[in-house]
Amino acid sequence: PWVARLACSGSHGDFRFCDGNWLSRWQLPALVKSVSTVVALDKQTRQEALDRGVPENRVVIIRNGLVFKRPLHVRPAAPLNGAPLRVLFLGRLAAQKRLSTLIHAWQQAVGPTSTLELQLAGDGEERGALEALVEALGISSNVNFLGQLDDPQTTLEQAQLFVNPSESEGLPNAVLEAAACGVPLVLSDIPIHREIAEAVGMADYLFAVGDAQALAVAIRKFIGLHPAARAQLSQRCAAFGQRFLPQNRDSAYLHLYRKLLESRNC
Repeated sequence: PWVARLACSGSHGDFRFCDGNWLSRWQLPALVKSVSTVVALDKQTRQEALDRGVPENRVVIIRNGLVFKRPLHVRPAAPLNGAPLRVLFLGRLAAQKRLSTLIHAWQQAVGPTSTLELQLAGDGEERGALEALVEALGISSNVNFLGQLDDPQTTLEQAQLFVNPSESEGLPNAVLEAAACGVPLVLSDIPIHREIAEAVGMADYLFAVGDAQALAVAIRKFIGLHPAARAQLSQRCAAFGQRFLPQNRDSAYLHLYRKLLESRNC
């Protein structure tokens, strides 16, 4: 028995990647026929497996498990006229993430003289182009490229808002980690993001992929919230994110492996 795990869906999904390579495209039918189980991270990756011919009884959803170095500290929401608001993106600086949308939205939402800060944590092939865009828009004073972080938990716990403008995801760990830290979420309107946003009561903050103006409106809307309303969103996000326990993931995989071995009398 062998198990395949789908890590991403949509325009940058695993099946889409296979379509772009003649060898993997040629091999895919045989792989689909022989696979014992396909592990999907969410409903969309599951549906993509079914659409490619994997039998329904061979597809299971096993969610990610979040691992933190130390106990989580969920900060209480404070008025935004005190410490500067930190809006955070955490992940690869890659075309898939559509970070130019976030940078344009930031310029529209707060302008070059604001004391609010946009933090971009992570590294990747798009960093140089994004830094040039920030400079060209005149907002380098309140956009900070943090690079690769050894301890992202501290940065997550200090953020007041997390934004992910990506066009394609599987089950995004950075989004789940931000939620677990009690950080409210403004997300692009792709299937997994919508599922998360609806679970935490932030579906009204979803924006279309690539729509900088709509993202700017969502950021301004959050900035204008009363601290009590932000605290409520923070609590809902923390309750949702902290459900993704590693022991739940591990138990699901152990159950799957035992079931497969027993089916082969191993």
